[in-house]
Amino acid sequence: MKTESRILIMKEFEDCLGRSLTLYVVVRGEKGIEHLGLIDGRDNAAVRYLHSSRLIDEVRLIINLNEPYEHELQGLPHTVRLRVEESLKLLNALSKEVNRLICADTT
Repeated sequence: MKTESRILIMKEFEDCLGRSLTLYVVVRGEKGIEHLGLIDGRDNAAVRYLHSSRLIDEVRLIINLNEPYEHELQGLPHTVRLRVEESLKLLNALSKEVNRLICADTT
């Protein structure tokens, strides 16, 4: 895989109201995050959105954090793997923060 290849990373989670949400990030190899978004729905909703916006056309690898993904990381160049690992941490932190904000009691 080239060091400029785009990688789609998705994390699906449920908010406190039971809605399925998917955070996604498109990492452009060693350059880092290129796109970041939140979709209402499961991971296939994110793929459909990215397909309709043609962002998926350049994606060479899809990593779903809700499924085992360690094998996909092994084949990546070291600098790309570092960027992907940073993105994994970001998506995990963002999912917790989004859920906290949605579920905050505003009364």
